[in-house]
Amino acid sequence: MQVSSLEVSSHQYSLNIPASEKLETAFLEEMLKYVFPDTDSSEFSGGIGEQQFKSFLIQEYAHSVSQKFNLGLRVKGDFHAQ
Repeated sequence: MQVSSLEVSSHQYSLNIPASEKLETAFLEEMLKYVFPDTDSSEFSGGIGEQQFKSFLIQEYAHSVSQKFNLGLRVKGDFHAQ
C-alpha cells in the first residue's frame, strides 16, 4: 500500500503573514459571521455537520476575500507577526 503525503493549506498558521493581513482576515471573519444564516434545524439545514464546519468555511471565505480586496488595513513595510 502506497501512501502519498498530503499538502495542507495552512495559511493561518504561517509565520510569514504580516500582522496587518491577519488583522484584516480576522475582521472579515467576524463580519462574515453575521452574513451567514443561522444553522437552525429546519428541512433544508445541513444538520450537525453544518454547525460544526461553518466556522472553517467562514474562515476560508475571509482569507479569500482579504486576498482579493484591500480594506485599507494593510500597510507597506508591515512587520511579520511572531
